[in-house]
Amino acid sequence: MDIYNSLKKKSKLQNVVMTIGTFDGVHLGHLKLFEILIKKAKTINSESVVITFDPHPQHVIGKGINPKKLLTGIDKKIKLIKKLGVDHIIVIPFDINFSRLTADEFLREIIVKYFKPCSIVIGHDHHFGYKKEGNIKFLNSKKKQYHFEVTEVKADFYKNKIISSTWIRELIESRNIKKINLLLGRKYSIEGTVTKGDGRGRLIGFPTANLKVQNLMLQIPENGVYLVQSWIKRKKFFGMCNIGSRPTFDSQKNKVIEVHIFNSKPMNLYDKELKIEFIQFLRDEQKFESKEDLIDQIKIDKSICHKYLVDKDMVKKGDSFFNVNYK
Repeated sequence: MDIYNSLKKKSKLQNVVMTIGTFDGVHLGHLKLFEILIKKAKTINSESVVITFDPHPQHVIGKGINPKKLLTGIDKKIKLIKKLGVDHIIVIPFDINFSRLTADEFLREIIVKYFKPCSIVIGHDHHFGYKKEGNIKFLNSKKKQYHFEVTEVKADFYKNKIISSTWIRELIESRNIKKINLLLGRKYSIEGTVTKGDGRGRLIGFPTANLKVQNLMLQIPENGVYLVQSWIKRKKFFGMCNIGSRPTFDSQKNKVIEVHIFNSKPMNLYDKELKIEFIQFLRDEQKFESKEDLIDQIKIDKSICHKYLVDKDMVKKGDSFFNVNYK
């Protein structure tokens, strides 16, 4: 698969099957669209092309006022789309000048000029061009002039509600991890670098890795304690993640992300990249009267995690909880 960050650097493409969108989260609705895109391209012996944008258009058009949090940064979005088998991804730098292109200019000067598509596959609610004047109706009005066909991908529903990035963001705020993972078709995750903390977790017998997320525009789950699966390179470990201000010790102004990994052997994770996949919300973050009360609660949390993993057949009942054998 080819990835281009500039239209001028891309190889010569024409008669392609293409789609356009932000595709934040790459959720089930997007997967349905990509499946149609790839199948259509293969059927006519053409190539599939995805056009997306960076930064997210809303962050530019909205001038940074109450910016929309993202489910996926551009690197993760590309990685997820790449796995699906798309032939080409074009990431168009989105700035204020680009935002002023009319729908007609975008179609003529970008889509037709650089790709000469034979088919455009588009989501039911997608808009493009200045003041969102480009849509399904607009494309259909231009298809004879530019010799392409238009395929509208209808909304994908879950229990009579349209699957959307906005809905998933709302579910993250309500900590409904089960439904989030269902709508994404995978576990919701965040990634970052392990940084040095104050070592309090180690002193109470539950060492934690402190995660620094580089992309500040990413949506971080709301404060609380979660059952997670962590990836360190290609190895995976179950664990518990606390997100919040650590009120029992010294409340932090900024959100702190700490992961206690279920592993009996000491692990030096400083400066390593860590990926956290969320499995289940456990409880609210709370302030305890004493260090001992906190320790007792962590033990309870850990036993709840163990029971959940056994009940869901994610580990064998007789396995050591520290050295888990994955099925």
